[in-house]
Amino acid sequence: MNDALREERITFTAPQNDAHQLVGTLWSPSSPPTSPPEWVIILCHGLMGDRQSSLLKSIAYVLTTQLGLPTFRFDFTGNGESEGEWDYGNYEQEAAELEAAVKALKEKQKLETLATIGHSRGATVVCLHCGNSSYTKIPLVVSLSGRYDMTHKPNRFSDEEKHQLDTLGYCDWYRPRHDGSMRKYRWKKASIERIMAMDTRKMTEDCARRGSKLMFVQARDDPVVQLSDLYSFQKAFLNVKNTVKSDDCLILEVPHGGHSFSDLDAVTLPIINECRRVLTSIREGK
Repeated sequence: MNDALREERITFTAPQNDAHQLVGTLWSPSSPPTSPPEWVIILCHGLMGDRQSSLLKSIAYVLTTQLGLPTFRFDFTGNGESEGEWDYGNYEQEAAELEAAVKALKEKQKLETLATIGHSRGATVVCLHCGNSSYTKIPLVVSLSGRYDMTHKPNRFSDEEKHQLDTLGYCDWYRPRHDGSMRKYRWKKASIERIMAMDTRKMTEDCARRGSKLMFVQARDDPVVQLSDLYSFQKAFLNVKNTVKSDDCLILEVPHGGHSFSDLDAVTLPIINECRRVLTSIREGK
């Protein structure tokens, strides 16, 4: 571990009926300010990823060391070290798991969540969480490479896998864990169809009504998500004309960097600046 950080492994209970355990990592500045930190930033990984994602770790490191705030990354159900069975259709479940993380950090660490940052699939999760009025209101929500048009999907499956989806209703992928063992990911046809029908316009409008500030970020050369999605989010957000201000929806089009932002500074510096602005507004009671 870098000398600039303190690391703590945190487990908390998933909101599902089987109450399985989810695993996360809290990074805090090794030399915290004189008063204990009040705020934390939560980062959410993408499809079949985990909290050890190089992108999330890089962003978390910059936020913790330069902003001086703790950051928390955790594995959604069936990913990384977390227990349970993965399901492609479990976006809403993962939003509930994010809320469980928010509550666990408040109860166990006395930390309020300043911002949630999600990458790719995780970007949809943080927006679903934001738009749900039964969940904790988060001051700043950041979507990195988020998909608006859920019908526009990459061609992920081989001909054999497509045949299995059509005849069996599922196909299986196996991916290596960090310890070298293999983890099964079962793609279900019903789950794929459910997500393709997701109403992201309503999701975005619900976010606008919550009063949180949203920041949508995408690279022009993203090969996974079409750039037009960035402006579809903006249009849907600003569609709620009577309840939002235009500066509550920030759009950042990064010149290059791909789906996972190889140009890290182009992403982290605007996020840091926005976190500072939000913190200042909170402290000034705006």
